[in-house]
Amino acid sequence: MSDAASRVRSVVCRISRQPAVSDDSSFDAIGISSLQFVQLLVQVEDELAATFDLEQLEDEPVETVADLIRWVEESIRA
Repeated sequence: MSDAASRVRSVVCRISRQPAVSDDSSFDAIGISSLQFVQLLVQVEDELAATFDLEQLEDEPVETVADLIRWVEESIRA
């Protein structure tokens, strides 16, 4: 498990107010609204001291925690 993945999960738990989340969890299923999703992205950027190109999300659907982890890790590598 990467450090980025661990930090993303931590932020997702904080935003969703869930004690734990599965990578397969959809954001809808854990009650994260579209506004909360934006807040989540900002907090992930802060947590990782990174800046993401949010326009990429228009081309890549991010529906689950695993999708977000994959997108974040790919963005960091780019």
